[in-house]
Amino acid sequence: MSVKTRLLETLGRKESLIEQHAREHKLVIYGGRAVQAQGGFLARQTSDYDLSTAHPKREAGHLTSIFNRESAGRFFYQTPSKKHKGTEKVRFVGFDFKRGTKDDFTIADVSKTRPLKTVNIQGIRYARLSETAKDKAESLKDENFEFRHGKDREDLQRINAIQKVERLF
Repeated sequence: MSVKTRLLETLGRKESLIEQHAREHKLVIYGGRAVQAQGGFLARQTSDYDLSTAHPKREAGHLTSIFNRESAGRFFYQTPSKKHKGTEKVRFVGFDFKRGTKDDFTIADVSKTRPLKTVNIQGIRYARLSETAKDKAESLKDENFEFRHGKDREDLQRINAIQKVERLF
């Protein structure tokens, strides 16, 4: 199998690789992916994962190793977040295959968060919708997160809609 084929297959399996790692290492998935897991089609689409752990640097390193091993190359790297102290990013080098260029994209943000109440779905721990709503509301109060206020407002509206549907059943 060619390296190109392995890389494309690895990118195609991104979700299953991250979820398997989260399951095995008891990480908590929070943010948009947690809303998706609990709200299905009512949730906003998101491309990356937010993972909570006591050891962000170590877990980001594990994920980077997994992706590089699966792709048979060094197409993924770990870097500290510029906006969130203590957060590590797992990134893909993009199709120019150069690290640190505009086409690189993040596949996972790994952080140490406050303790989160979780729900277990297929062996994976996800932050409860109420926890995500708290975080979004806090973010909307903080001027430093103004760059994401639009997404957070939309997520809060969607969480409220999901919770209304849940109350019907």
